[in-house]
Amino acid sequence: MLLQFVNVFLQALVYRSHDLLQEEITITLYNMAAVDFDSFYSAFLPRFLGGCEGLTESQKSELGKNFTPDKDLPSFTQSIHRFVGDLRYYRLCNSSLPSGTVKF
Repeated sequence: MLLQFVNVFLQALVYRSHDLLQEEITITLYNMAAVDFDSFYSAFLPRFLGGCEGLTESQKSELGKNFTPDKDLPSFTQSIHRFVGDLRYYRLCNSSLPSGTVKF
């Protein structure tokens, strides 16, 4: 059940539905991931990326590879922000291309 909450909070950051609470959501994500960092990085993150729409497999792989497995709050926060920003960037690029073209 914990992973479902992590998923909801991460989706809130990606879709910017609660932008005013961005820092609080990130800290909450850290506290939830801290329960079992290994599970977060090895199980949750790949599953989350697998369910992301609007991205190519290479983009999903790149996002997963670039998410550094840090266990301290400042580094984890920086990784979350970079991850969310890159994910939104890839979606924006892919959605702005004409259909049938090569995706980045």
